[in-house]
Amino acid sequence: MSKIFILFFLTAPILFAAEVIKISKNKMDMAISHEFGKEWEVGNTICVESKAGNRVCGEVVKVKKAGAICKMKSPLDGVAPGDEVVAEEDISIKSEPITDPLDAGSKEDGLENIRKNEPKKGKEKRKLGFGLRGGLSLANFTTDNPNIGDTNNRTALDAGIILDVPFSKSLFGFEPGIYYVQKGYQTSSSATGWDYLDLRLLFKARVIRGDFTPVFYLGPYTALLIKAEFSSGLGVIDTKDSLNLFDFGIIGGLGLEFKVAKGVDLGLSGFYGFGLAGLEKESTFASKNKTIHFLLHVIFQV
Repeated sequence: MSKIFILFFLTAPILFAAEVIKISKNKMDMAISHEFGKEWEVGNTICVESKAGNRVCGEVVKVKKAGAICKMKSPLDGVAPGDEVVAEEDISIKSEPITDPLDAGSKEDGLENIRKNEPKKGKEKRKLGFGLRGGLSLANFTTDNPNIGDTNNRTALDAGIILDVPFSKSLFGFEPGIYYVQKGYQTSSSATGWDYLDLRLLFKARVIRGDFTPVFYLGPYTALLIKAEFSSGLGVIDTKDSLNLFDFGIIGGLGLEFKVAKGVDLGLSGFYGFGLAGLEKESTFASKNKTIHFLLHVIFQV
């Protein structure tokens, strides 16, 4: 009888052997398979010996169809998927939150289905969002009129509402927005102000996804002139009748987004827009808008 007991004691680790399936990022949790007919139970004590010779023990804290989840007493340094696990004597394991390496698994049996259905980084579906964007515009214009000397930027307001439309799970998206933007220019003795209602149709690309995301923007804009004034020492003159009612052009930029809460992003961005349409109704000279924008935004996903 004693010989049978000794034989069982020596072979038990082999009978209860299993294979490491997966290790969590913090190396404190791992998943093990059901092998050699072993069905793990919560509370089972297991140990694994790494290829480097390190021995780490832990306790089964959750049982799943493809295997079990184990909380380890110390980090799984040197342990890799494929290493062997055996059942051993009881040890004391502190109760701590675990990271379940199999939480993203398939409901069907088998390790292959678990790996196949695990979500990939950067592929989460982004939801439709709406937001506000506002800041400063540094406006000027280009002209081939020799009678106009050097001009300076007009620092003014740029603010609007935006819609963030993602293209499914792609990093690309579409952002239409309506803005009230002040353009124009200044000289040493006068100021010219042109206020527009801008419709910007921006295609956007989020280079990566995460808490810190660079974003590229590019697209057309069209603008409706709602106010035009020329100011000098002699007073203010309304010049709207001398200008074309509509403007259009191209705008592009680069920004950064920060995830501050679930479904809420803050961002800052810089844009450069240049007009393609002439500004004046009756003129032999070509004058066109050009504007730099420094803006902040907040987007709420719905």
